[in-house]
Amino acid sequence: LELRETVLPQDAEDVIEIMKHSLDCVAEDTHACLDLRSGGPGGGRMSKSKRALLFVETIRKHSASSGETVFEHAVIQGLGEKVGLTGADLSECVDYLNFQGYLLRKPNRCWELYK
Repeated sequence: LELRETVLPQDAEDVIEIMKHSLDCVAEDTHACLDLRSGGPGGGRMSKSKRALLFVETIRKHSASSGETVFEHAVIQGLGEKVGLTGADLSECVDYLNFQGYLLRKPNRCWELYK
């Protein structure tokens, strides 16, 4: 994630949108929260950074409920699908999260949730 000394109005709007999605996910069952691709009330597509944050949150929730911190690739794929990440988009997002230190690559196509 990009760190700056100055906060832009778009940063605040991004935080508000992420919080709205988080609250919706907590208040509703899992199936009601599967399609996060619309980007909220504006209907635009979510930015890559927003989708990455939602993906990390999905992985954290799964980790909390399962008690696991290391996940096989198939589990990561399934969790990615919940936030609309498939194929090259999923791969790019996982690489981004690895670079940022959220996911650590493990042997045998596994990933560990770190942060």
